Amino acid sequence: MSKVWRWAALAVAAIPGTALAAPTQSSVYALPNNVAVNVTSGPANPDGSGISGNTSVDLHSPVGDTKLSGTFASTPPDGSLPADRTDRTLNLDSRLNGPAGVDVSVQASSEVHDVRQSGTLVPAGLSSTTATTKTDSATATATTHPLAAVGLTTGVTQSRAVTTQDNVPIGGIAQSNAVSTDDRKVFATADWSPLPFLQAKAGATAESMRVSSHGTDDASDEYRYTEPQASLNAKLWDGAQMQLGTEDAVSPVNPYDFAALAQAAGPDTDLRVEPNREWRNQATVSQNFDNGGTLSATVTQARIESATELSVTPTGATAPISVSGGNRQQLDASVSMPLGAIGLGNTTLSSQATLRQSHIRDPITGQTRRPSGEVPREASVKVAHKDDRHHLEWGVTGNLATEQNFYQPAQVTSLRTDSGVGAFVTYNPGKYIVSLNATGLVGGTRSQTDTFYIGSRTGNIETTNRTSDSSPLVSVSVSQKF
Repeated sequence: MSKVWRWAALAVAAIPGTALAAPTQSSVYALPNNVAVNVTSGPANPDGSGISGNTSVDLHSPVGDTKLSGTFASTPPDGSLPADRTDRTLNLDSRLNGPAGVDVSVQASSEVHDVRQSGTLVPAGLSSTTATTKTDSATATATTHPLAAVGLTTGVTQSRAVTTQDNVPIGGIAQSNAVSTDDRKVFATADWSPLPFLQAKAGATAESMRVSSHGTDDASDEYRYTEPQASLNAKLWDGAQMQLGTEDAVSPVNPYDFAALAQAAGPDTDLRVEPNREWRNQATVSQNFDNGGTLSATVTQARIESATELSVTPTGATAPISVSGGNRQQLDASVSMPLGAIGLGNTTLSSQATLRQSHIRDPITGQTRRPSGEVPREASVKVAHKDDRHHLEWGVTGNLATEQNFYQPAQVTSLRTDSGVGAFVTYNPGKYIVSLNATGLVGGTRSQTDTFYIGSRTGNIETTNRTSDSSPLVSVSVSQKF
């Protein structure tokens, strides 16, 4: 194994040099002792600007497989993105066959993202701004089967993210602010298949989170949760499945909301920003048809234990805080059917729909309402035709009208998009993908209504502004595979 790791170290050390290589190219090198190196380099942008590179090392041995990979990309500023951005990642994925039938899996990653802006395109009042985010994470799991129909998985996950932002005001002193989050999980799950068509799974996760902000105001907080979960999966008939599940779902705390509250209210405030949390029950039924069609529906009933909304601090500043209490009901349905049976070969009809009904306590009025930004209903339909000979896919899309409200202490912004029809064309020869999308070719008018209140939303309306736009939206995207 020492020879294997020497080859791996040599390959990974070549990442920076490979990324800076000139024209786009991709190569695979076969090395001794079941080692393979894949190297790709080229421009970061479709117009040929910037540089990017990707190197991966695959190690194969009798005890398992390991993959090391690294990427580098540097994007110079242009008219649409006035920032100089650099991204670097390093990943490890190892799957080993341990003793006594124990399978061990280890994943680790390290990511660094730098964004720098200077000149005339920086935010108002600044001469330059820099933001650096570094994220390190690692997960280790061990899986064993103590009985023929029973599987047991245990593991631990550790992650840390730090974002540092430096702003240089025009004619002023540089200001620095750092926000960091630490997340640690220890989990165990067990699955049991008492019958060939039935599988049960249950487990729990012990999670601890810590978030801190350092800058104008220093603040920190820590959260601990025990998150149980259970599910039951049954095969009903040919191609049909049903899954029932329940879990206490906790989302990572938003460090930017935490920093905003710390800056607005100071470290001694009784107001808090906590991870969003809900006790969620779900039931899903799906059907796969012989002709390639699919049909699925999911019903969700959730009790909201913590949600983040904008409120007012004791000093009168606007800041995000956590509110407790509420509920959510949601229905998701999707269908996909090939149309070859009616003479439309290589053509597929697909549709998706979501209905939501949620209630939380408004931190300003004390009344119940939808969460800020929630879309009550969404529905879309797409007819797509594939021409494999010419690497093309095209079709039409239709979307149901949507509306959503965003709540601030003294303002409500309502956004609405009317029902509309669009079209798309995608060219995918293999090495790159070019997509042309147009929405609102028929209908699709977008409107915005801003309602301002005197003092807060408990007072009278001061003024209302309305804007609308009925012009189609056309976008072109180009992506390259590495």
